[in-house]
Amino acid sequence: MAAETHTHHKHCHREGLHHWLATPLGREVRRQEGLFLEELMNEVFGYYLLQIGSLDWENEPLAQSRVRHRVLIDPGLGSGPGYIQSGFEDLPVATDSVDAVLLPHTLEFADHPHQLLREVDRVLIPEGKLIVLLFNPWGLWAPWRLWLRRKGEQPWCASAISPLRLRDWLSLMGFEVEAGRGLFFRPPFKRAALLNRLSFMEDVGSRWLPPLAAVYAIMAFKRISTLTPIRPRWTPRRSQLAAGLAEPTARNLPHVEN
Repeated sequence: MAAETHTHHKHCHREGLHHWLATPLGREVRRQEGLFLEELMNEVFGYYLLQIGSLDWENEPLAQSRVRHRVLIDPGLGSGPGYIQSGFEDLPVATDSVDAVLLPHTLEFADHPHQLLREVDRVLIPEGKLIVLLFNPWGLWAPWRLWLRRKGEQPWCASAISPLRLRDWLSLMGFEVEAGRGLFFRPPFKRAALLNRLSFMEDVGSRWLPPLAAVYAIMAFKRISTLTPIRPRWTPRRSQLAAGLAEPTARNLPHVEN
C-alpha cells in the first residue's frame, strides 16, 4: 500500500482523467461532485480561493464559490487572469496568503502527494480550509480497480489513498477534519441508460453504506500552531521558479471577477 501511493502506471496522467470525465460514467460522477461542492462552497469564505489541478477548463469547481478572488493552478494551463501555469511541488503563491484550497482529484495523480500537502499547508492562512476529492480505492469500485489498474486505464491507475490514510496525513500536519462524505454508489458501468436505471442506489448507499462510495470528500481546516516551526534547509527556494513567474502576494494574486 505504501509503495503503491507513490507508484503510477507510465500512462497514468491527469490529462487522461479529462477524457474519462467526458464519458457517461465520468459525467455522472462529476455531476454528483458538483452538487456536493456547490453545497460545500457556501461554507467557504475569505478573499482568496486556490484550486490546484484542473478538471474541466470550461467549468471548474472553483467557479461555484462565492469567494471573489479565485485562482487555478495547473501545469497544462496557459497564462491569463485567474490562471497560473505551474507544477504542484513548489507553488508560486505567497506563504499564509490563501483562505481556502481545493484539491479535486489532484493528490492521487501527484508524483509527490506529501510535498503537495506541505505546500498547501504553507500557503493556507491559519484556520484556512482544505477541500479534497479523491477516488476511494477500497469502496464498491475496488474489484474493477484491481483488474483495470494493470492496464493503466483511467481513473483506475490513480494512486490508492484511502480516507483513513488521508486523515492520518492531515492530522500529522496539524489539520483537523471537520466534514467528510462519500459520493457515488453505483457500479462503474459505461452505459448512461444503465446508470440512470441504478440511480436509486445513491440514496441507499449514502444512508446505509457510506464506506462503499466511489469518491470521498474531506474538508479540513489548518489549526493555529502555538509553536514556532523551524523551516528545513531542503525547502525549495522560491527563486528557482521560472523567470517571469513572480510569487503572488495577498495583494497581487491574479483573480477572476464574479
